[in-house]
Amino acid sequence: MILHDAVVGDRAFIESASFVLDEFGPTLDERFTTFYEYHNRVRTEPDDSKWEHWLERADRMELAPLPDGTLRRRALRHALAAEWASVAQRDALVALSHVTAPVLVVHADAAWFDSPYLDEATVQSQLAAARDSRLYVAHGQHHVDVLIKPSSGLVTAMRAFAQEIRAST
Repeated sequence: MILHDAVVGDRAFIESASFVLDEFGPTLDERFTTFYEYHNRVRTEPDDSKWEHWLERADRMELAPLPDGTLRRRALRHALAAEWASVAQRDALVALSHVTAPVLVVHADAAWFDSPYLDEATVQSQLAAARDSRLYVAHGQHHVDVLIKPSSGLVTAMRAFAQEIRAST
């Protein structure tokens, strides 16, 4: 199992991380007249970037057409709120302690908004909860980077982790 800067922590962490409801929830209600209006909203990659094709493909999968011809993101604001409520009701660290597979904890140490998404205590609690854990710190990357544009070091670490697991089974 690989936890990419995952929302797995104690109740205080879950509550502090829930700022995404207020920050991103309203964006799920936005409507777009064209795909490129949506795709270019936060564009940071140059046209020739190795990630551009992947980002465009992901954006195309994320949009749903509406009867009036506009587009909206497939995620629904109330679904995001329900997911956070569900996470807050469970002890994710206890659940992680029941995972029998090795766990690679990926921690992005660059600020996402004001600080890294995971604090050091949460990273340490994930490592302690998992039965067989390893840590990879994605230096200079933030929470979204490790998912959208992982560094070559992260890709190498994930491959090594997978090869190690395969060799041990």
